[in-house]
Amino acid sequence: MATRCEQKALRIGIIQGGKIVEERLLPGRQDVTLGSGPKNTFVVPASGLPKRFKLFEVKGGKYHLAFSDGMDGRISVGEGALDLRSLKSQGLATKKGGLFHYLLPETARGKVSLGDVTLLFQFVVPPPEPPKVVLPKEARGGWVKSIDKLFTGILIVSATVHISSGVYLYTVPLPDGYSLDQVPDRFAKLIVPELPDTPELDSKAPGKRDETKEKQEEAEPEERERTEEEIREAAKSEEVQEAVQEQGILKIIGARTKEGGSAFADLLDRGGRSVGLDDALALSGGVRTAREGEEIRGPTGADGDRRADIGDLATDGAGKVDRGARETARVRGGIEQGAIEADTATVDAEQIGRFIRARQQAIQACYETELRRNPQLRGRLLVNIVISTNGRVRAVDFIEDSVRSSSVNNCVRSRIRTWQFPVRPPEETAVTVPFIFAPAG
Repeated sequence: MATRCEQKALRIGIIQGGKIVEERLLPGRQDVTLGSGPKNTFVVPASGLPKRFKLFEVKGGKYHLAFSDGMDGRISVGEGALDLRSLKSQGLATKKGGLFHYLLPETARGKVSLGDVTLLFQFVVPPPEPPKVVLPKEARGGWVKSIDKLFTGILIVSATVHISSGVYLYTVPLPDGYSLDQVPDRFAKLIVPELPDTPELDSKAPGKRDETKEKQEEAEPEERERTEEEIREAAKSEEVQEAVQEQGILKIIGARTKEGGSAFADLLDRGGRSVGLDDALALSGGVRTAREGEEIRGPTGADGDRRADIGDLATDGAGKVDRGARETARVRGGIEQGAIEADTATVDAEQIGRFIRARQQAIQACYETELRRNPQLRGRLLVNIVISTNGRVRAVDFIEDSVRSSSVNNCVRSRIRTWQFPVRPPEETAVTVPFIFAPAG
């Protein structure tokens, strides 16, 4: 049986800079290492120490002190004391490799110095382990007492209801289906739209009067009044038509035909949609389409032959038709595109400029359309175009507008909004494009 002294534990204290930095009692038998590494028994951040040095080594249940030639120390055993040099000179320490090993009895105590770190050690009887606290039987509780009764009761009731509902729904057979007669009225109105009530007409039934005839009889006075109003309106229309026929070119187009009708009315009549212009105008008395070199004459009236004078319009000045004498003059406008400015260097302004110049005719067409109405229209239009990350145009604004034409602005805006630029900026980018409009020639 092991004696009490064999159960002594190794007590170690670390002194550095004249202060005790750590003290520990090591029960049992285990190797003791010292160094700057994190896996040592005692970690000492000293520059002169190795990363790991095994100072106490356990062999056969006994501690052996390991030291080198450069280490200093002193060991007391009983009444005597020896330093490390004496242990080497007297042959009490055995050399193994580059280290000396000395068997430490449990009565030994001493110190070992490694640079500026000093280690003190001795064997002491370990203190008895404190007894475990044992609660009385009345204070000890089992797992049953630790259960919350309210929570457990609610959990059991909820689980019972859900399981019972699931079992019931599983056992209930599914219905085969409903016919339209079995559908409640409030749902049938949503499925089938309600048709308006149509009264049945039974003219043969005795005692019933035809409602259609009653409505027609009630409407007869209104129709008679409406007919009289139409007669008065027709009379006024004929007076206006006769007055208009005596004015300018309408005097020629509105001439009466031989049958008493109007040549213009015959031209727009439903039955005359396929009638040519020559045939339509030939129906009027004294009016027909003139051939090249012929004279234009007005309608023949009671005063005989009358010649219509329409001036030099499409004639040679003597009343003869000259069809090739006049042509519609085309209005042209000039456009210049200034330097393009971008708010970021991530897009190629030159590439955007080439893209816009390829579509410059569409912008020029917007200007020429309004130039026909206003030949003096000119000015500078500074357009701000916001390009999204996919190349499409997100917004178009006008920073400067000396043209002052809403029609040109709307047309230019609509054309630019359809563009998709060949650039893909990392974020929304705004470019400024100046357009200068001026009449050509």
